[in-house]
Amino acid sequence: MTTSQRTLVSTRRRVSEPGVERYEKAWDALRKAADTAGAKAWRFRAAENTSLYIEFWEFRTGEDPRQRRAFRDAAARLHEIAPGDEEEWQDADSAQ
Repeated sequence: MTTSQRTLVSTRRRVSEPGVERYEKAWDALRKAADTAGAKAWRFRAAENTSLYIEFWEFRTGEDPRQRRAFRDAAARLHEIAPGDEEEWQDADSAQ
């Protein structure tokens, strides 16, 4: 039995205080675009350093939200507000 491959993208991003409101709006646009594309997006904020966020978005093969303009535009907007370090991960438990 073959299962659909899942991909997870993580981004660590530092958001300075003057940019938090713009970041929140941009994140909301990305999350909505991910939902529309069939992907999931969520994030956490560091407990001690509240300017540091780690964001995740996950999708299955054939549902890559980067194929959709609204998602690409929202991701570009986030990067303009607060550049981040992004890493892509493959599901280690999916059948090969």
